[in-house]
Amino acid sequence: MNIAANYPHLALVAAADWSCNPKKRWLALATRQEDGKWQAAAPVQVTEPRSLLADLASLTPQPGAWLLGFDFPIGIPARYAERAGVCSFLEWLLHLGQGVWSDFFQPARHPGEVSLRRPFYPARHGASQRSHLTSGLGLAWEDLYRQCDLGKGKRPTAAALFWTLGARQVGKAAMHGWQHVIQPGLRCQAPAVTLWPFSGALHNLLQPATGVIAEIYPAEYYRMLGVAAGKRKIERRRLNAARLFSYAQKLELALDASLGDQIERGFPDHQGGDDAFDAIIGLFGMLAALRQEPALPEPEDKLIREIEGWILGQEI
Repeated sequence: MNIAANYPHLALVAAADWSCNPKKRWLALATRQEDGKWQAAAPVQVTEPRSLLADLASLTPQPGAWLLGFDFPIGIPARYAERAGVCSFLEWLLHLGQGVWSDFFQPARHPGEVSLRRPFYPARHGASQRSHLTSGLGLAWEDLYRQCDLGKGKRPTAAALFWTLGARQVGKAAMHGWQHVIQPGLRCQAPAVTLWPFSGALHNLLQPATGVIAEIYPAEYYRMLGVAAGKRKIERRRLNAARLFSYAQKLELALDASLGDQIERGFPDHQGGDDAFDAIIGLFGMLAALRQEPALPEPEDKLIREIEGWILGQEI
């Protein structure tokens, strides 16, 4: 099944490997050509987060729609939402950083600062314990996971949103992305920018001259694509070249010369290294998910659609 059969207005797909560190924010994108086929470009560094959505809109062949995937959580755990009195993630998101939620984007510096309105912890390394976070929120550790975070089969459980320590932590990237990309986009470009699955079903959201933001999980796509782990070293990334070229053919995806060169060379560190590599994995995974037959299943659970969100391409 080709993408046009499922999403006829979709003209640009982008995957972002995000970080609060500006040197580690990379974007990979593919555009639909006049003949209906798709072409992917080499990853680029995102230097102006607040203009990212407008930049994507300008790059999208008109009157097409664009879809952007971020590799950080978009949504909150249901038990936290219940405790905090959140009934709609989409509406709540627009209030963060203001009024009673003014400290939300400031990680707690010590256990006494952890609260439902300041849930990220800790601000820095030190004698921090998970119990500090759970006690401050009045929740058990297992309550800090969304349904889509939980492990299944060979997929391990993802990192908890509000815990900001460790190599796998996602909280700092989520805070940055929510505050500097998604919030401004929803405020300034609504209704042209929407958030899946909170705003509706993907095929309904992808209308002419619109953009949709979704959550992606490259680690999930590694298994889908059959890509070997060990992305930190260029030698390991280079070993995946044949697999990526093969999967591009399966996707009927043309690669520009620069991207082909980067794949062959294992994504050199001066060209983004493992961050650029992950952006491409995210892009390939998104394109594979969008080609599914039948089309991607939509979450039916009200908690998922209104509070927790879901990962694009993950089995429901």
